[in-house]
Amino acid sequence: MTPKWREVGVSDFLDILLTKLLAWAEKRKYQNFLVSIRMVLWALSTAFVSYLVYKRIYM
Repeated sequence: MTPKWREVGVSDFLDILLTKLLAWAEKRKYQNFLVSIRMVLWALSTAFVSYLVYKRIYM
């Protein structure tokens, strides 16, 4: 059984977001790896929450 969010293509969106964030963090040459991990997790959770809000309002 496929999860609901996978049908909508959110996993692709999160993959793209994660790739962009990692590339940006690498470009900035973060020496503190924990900071970049925390930023990525924050961005993912923010994107997920905003997606849930969007889905609740518009769908």
